[in-house]
Amino acid sequence: MAWLQGERVSWLGELHREHLRELGDRITRYVEDLDAARDRAAVAQDELNSRLAEQMNKTMYMLSIVSPGSSFPSACSPASWGSTWAASLAPKTRWPLPSSAPCCSPSP
Repeated sequence: MAWLQGERVSWLGELHREHLRELGDRITRYVEDLDAARDRAAVAQDELNSRLAEQMNKTMYMLSIVSPGSSFPSACSPASWGSTWAASLAPKTRWPLPSSAPCCSPSP
């Protein structure tokens, strides 16, 4: 467009050149506004990502504190219940599950 403004052609009058110059300036302003809006959107996205990461870190920290205390008893309880239950069976009692299952076989 700048080339057309500066070029001296017979079919392009001075009024048309002025109009082209104004359109070029207007388009340049629109592009600059779009660039500024993109930059503001990038800053807003970075701020949002930062807040989300901070919230996630707080949640993960709380879970790391609460989780070991709550999962340890539940992980150990079934093993102790099973061994206590199997040990309490009388030796003559018939085992209801197949003895080939290693986790379910009664102790001798």
